[in-house]
Amino acid sequence: MLLWFFAVFAASAQIQTERIAGSLTEQDTGATGSHSLAANPPGRFYAPADDSVFDSPRGAGEPLPDVKALFLEVLKNQKAIEEMQKRYTCRVVEEQEEVGGKGQVKSRKIRESEVFHIAGAEVKRLTARDGQPLSPEEQKKEDRRFNKEFDEQISKEAGFARHPDKRERRQAKDEQRLSDILRAIRFCNPRRERFRGQEVIAVDFGPNPDYKPQKLMEKIAQKLAGVVWIDEQARDVARLEAHFIDSAKFGGGVVASIDKGSRFVFEQAKVNGEVWLPVYDEVHFGGRLLFLKSKANQIDRYSDCKKFHAESKIVPVGDP
Repeated sequence: MLLWFFAVFAASAQIQTERIAGSLTEQDTGATGSHSLAANPPGRFYAPADDSVFDSPRGAGEPLPDVKALFLEVLKNQKAIEEMQKRYTCRVVEEQEEVGGKGQVKSRKIRESEVFHIAGAEVKRLTARDGQPLSPEEQKKEDRRFNKEFDEQISKEAGFARHPDKRERRQAKDEQRLSDILRAIRFCNPRRERFRGQEVIAVDFGPNPDYKPQKLMEKIAQKLAGVVWIDEQARDVARLEAHFIDSAKFGGGVVASIDKGSRFVFEQAKVNGEVWLPVYDEVHFGGRLLFLKSKANQIDRYSDCKKFHAESKIVPVGDP
C-alpha cells in the first residue's frame, strides 16, 4: 500500500473510499454474519493498537523538526521504502460489510490473500473467500489473473529503471499534490512518543481556516482532522487516523460524496528492524456514488510478513 497508501490525508481518504465504493458494485456477495463491524459506536477508532503500544511523551529537551518539511522528506523517501517493501510478502484478511439505512448489515464478505509489494502497489493473490479455500479450478484461474497483474507491475517497475525521468515526473507530481494538501491543513501539538517500541513524532491536524482551497485534493483535505505518527529516522508513517468533520463532494456532489463522520485508520509495524509494513487499516464509509447511496465498513488485518524474491512467480496447478 501504502503506502498503499501516501499523498497523505486526502489521497488516502480518496483511495480508500473509491476502493470500498467500487467493491460494493461487485457481483459476488458474502453472507451476512452475526458479528458486525457496524456495531462499533461512532466517534471512536477501533484499531488494534491499544494503549500498551503507546508510551507517554518524553521530555521536551530534544527539538522537534518542522512538520511540513518532515512530510516532504517522507514523500521523497518513498523510492527507498518501496525497494525494502518489495522484499516482503504478507497475508491479509479483508472483512467488508455493506450497511443498510437503519444500520442493519446487508452483506458481509471475507477475503484472504497473499500480498506482494511491487512498484509501490499491492498485488494480491486470493486464496480463500468467506473462510473457504478456493476450489482448484478457482485457484488456477486466480493464479493466472495474479500472474498477469504481477507481470504488469514488474514491467512498470522495469520501465522506471530504464527511464528514470518517468519516476522523477511521478515524484514531482506527488510532491506538488502533497504541497497542495499541506496548504489546506494546519498542524498542532507536535510531540515525541513511542509507538510499538519505536520513537515517533505525533502531530494533530485539521483544516486551515485561513486558506481557500482551489483543487479537489485541497477541498477534501480541509474536511479532515486527525492524528499522524511519523518515524523520523525511517522517514515513514507509522500510523494515521482521520475523520471527516464535514461532508466532501466530488463533481459538485453529482458524481459522489462522502458523509461527515466517515473515518479511517492506517497502521504499520516495523519488521526486522528495517521497514514499516502495513498491519491494519480500517474504514467506516458513508456516502453516495452517482445514484447509489451506501454505507460500508472494512477492516484489513495483515500478518505473517516474510522475505520474498520479487522475481518469483506463482504457477497455476496443472500448468506445465
